[in-house]
Amino acid sequence: MHQATELLISTLKKAHAAQAAILVHASGKSDGLFPRRTAESQAVMDQCLRDGLLELERTEAKGKTLLEWVRLTPRGWQFLQQATSPREVIQELLARLDVQEAGMAQWVAQIKDQVLHLANRLESYLLKQEEEWRGLKAKCQAALAKIQTTNASSAMNAHAFLPWQLDVLTIAEQHAQIGRPVCLLQELFTTLQQAHAELTLTSFHTGLLEMRDRGCIELLTTTQDISAMAEPEYLLLDGHHLHDALKRV
Repeated sequence: MHQATELLISTLKKAHAAQAAILVHASGKSDGLFPRRTAESQAVMDQCLRDGLLELERTEAKGKTLLEWVRLTPRGWQFLQQATSPREVIQELLARLDVQEAGMAQWVAQIKDQVLHLANRLESYLLKQEEEWRGLKAKCQAALAKIQTTNASSAMNAHAFLPWQLDVLTIAEQHAQIGRPVCLLQELFTTLQQAHAELTLTSFHTGLLEMRDRGCIELLTTTQDISAMAEPEYLLLDGHHLHDALKRV
C-alpha cells in the first residue's frame, strides 16, 4: 500500500473514531486529524473533500488562523470498510503475539530472581498464559491461512474501490430506485468525466470488468447493430461479448 493511501486511510479512521466533527489540524489542547498543517496533510484533506469522503461542518477564525471541523461521510465510511482488510488486522495481532512470546523466557527469569519465594506460583500462572497465547496464535494462523486460500474474487475484495468506481455504484443504485436499473455505458462515462476528468475510456472499461468480477455489477450484452452505432468505441469488449450497459447486482 502506498504511503499516500496509508495516510488517507489513517485519516479516515481518526475521523470515524471521533464519532463527531473533528478539527482538521490540532489547536491548543484540542486534538485534530493532523498535528500540524503541512503540504502532505493539505493534499490528503483536498482529496477527502473532493471525493466526498469527508464533509466540512463548520469553520471558525482564531486570530490569523482558520479552524476547520470535518465529519466522516457515509461514502467515506464505505471507502474505509472496503480498504480495511482482515488480513492486516490478523497480521498485526500475530506480530504482537510474536513479540510477547519472544520475551517470555526473559520475563520468567527476571520474576524468579526478584521474587524467589513466589517462583512456583508465578511459574504455573505464566505457563498457563503462554499456553493461551499459543492457542490464540494458532487460531490466528488458521484464520490467516483461510484468507490466503480464498478465490481470486475474495482476494480482490480486500482492496478499496477507486472514487469513480464508488460513483458507478451510487449511480446504478439511484437508477434502480427509480425503476431504471439499466445504465448505458456511454452516458455513464460522460457523467463520470464531469467529476473525474482524468478517467480514460480504457481505465473505465478495465475498472468495470474488475467490478463485474467482484460481483458488484452485471454487464449487459448489446442487442444493437454495431455497424449502425454512431460511437461504438464505448462498447466494452469481453472475450466474444460486447457490452453497452450495466446494472447493480
